[in-house]
Amino acid sequence: MTSLPALIEDLVAANRILAGLGVLDGFGHVSARHPEQTDRYLLSRSLAPELVTHDDIMTFDFASTAQDNDTRQPYLEVRNRAQGAALAETLEASAVVLMRGHGFCTVGETLQVAVYRAYYTQLNAALQQQAIALGGSITFLENEEGALADKTNMSVIARPWEAWKAKYSPRSGNS
Repeated sequence: MTSLPALIEDLVAANRILAGLGVLDGFGHVSARHPEQTDRYLLSRSLAPELVTHDDIMTFDFASTAQDNDTRQPYLEVRNRAQGAALAETLEASAVVLMRGHGFCTVGETLQVAVYRAYYTQLNAALQQQAIALGGSITFLENEEGALADKTNMSVIARPWEAWKAKYSPRSGNS
């Protein structure tokens, strides 16, 4: 199990990585389940992702109520529980969800997986859009092919994560 300090470090890095890669700008955020309290999650206060530091991380319950008498401004999304519940239900069967009028969301067993999926979802969507614009037919992966590709990707995920973290985390001097 990941320790709380290590998870917070990765959560800060995840925000900054996705901002640095152009997946997030002044909007968007990354959250993670609390490693010691299964009914809690961690999320930055309302702040541009590239500015998130360790001190900005807040703890919330699953009703999106800030814990420990934390009165800092949370992101707006935690204010609509019905949409949050619908998103959580959709994500039970999917790793990526396109949200009408609100971008997309990725999940993973770890922050590294969620960040990897977010970056490559955006990159591959742009490539698919370009391919569609060229005309002709597109052959999409079958479910089995997709599962094999995901298995391969998960086995090498540390490679881009470590490079991204070195480049974009607060300690790197590039953030």
